[in-house]
Amino acid sequence: MRKNIINKLVSFGKWLSDDNGMAFKNFINQILKEYNVDRDFNMDYQVPLKILYDMGICSGTRQINKIRGIYTLERLNNHNIIFDADGKWLPINKLNTNYYALSELIVNVLEKEGKLEGFNKFIEDKTDEEIMGFLKERNGYFFKKITEHFIDITDFDSVLGSIKRTSAIGEKTENEVREILEKSGFSTKYQGGDGDLIDMIFGIDLIMEKKGKMYLIQIKTNPKHIDITNKYYKDITLFTNPTKDGIRIVERSGKEHFLNKEGKLINDKT
Repeated sequence: MRKNIINKLVSFGKWLSDDNGMAFKNFINQILKEYNVDRDFNMDYQVPLKILYDMGICSGTRQINKIRGIYTLERLNNHNIIFDADGKWLPINKLNTNYYALSELIVNVLEKEGKLEGFNKFIEDKTDEEIMGFLKERNGYFFKKITEHFIDITDFDSVLGSIKRTSAIGEKTENEVREILEKSGFSTKYQGGDGDLIDMIFGIDLIMEKKGKMYLIQIKTNPKHIDITNKYYKDITLFTNPTKDGIRIVERSGKEHFLNKEGKLINDKT
């Protein structure tokens, strides 16, 4: 029953977090605000900032400045992030936009309030529009109950399983892709990780060099998530995803290359 409801809610995707939907993003941000570490992160990212500056990747909200040898990006100034006592980035930072975790949060409230079975019966013969309308009208109720049942930041651990799993899969995929690219002649100049702000701002997972040329690389576990037309990824040079035999590389032009696990080119497709 839980899985049935969660799967239905997950299908609503961005609607769960957006203001025109359940508006969970702003609500979660307000709850977590007191736990955020508010500081300037520019010095933490001098290596990738220099590379991007030298490449001319600096326009609009991604404008990188160089002042007396220090590289700065306004969006890295006073960036709010939650860390544990050892300074490690926490998965809860992704809660506000992770659709599965938000769906679990709704289900947890329904369960704690004894309304899970009733809601499951309710959605049996309802359209998606009817279910979304029902939830949106009651987002205040859900917000109130979340503040009642999730008193401390650790209370949210019960809904972070999906974030932890996808983060672990993403990290494993990123390392596998990097290793194959290195075997094919690329050298790694920068690799982020969970909570990496360069990834969050630019969509860059890896910065690599080959034959004197820098490449900004984005890695997706699911090839369906690669979108070379998305303006958010306008600075990305290469898009990659793992395959059964190795990795697929997509240039901005749309041309595809396939490397085996030893980094050897196995065929091209245009």
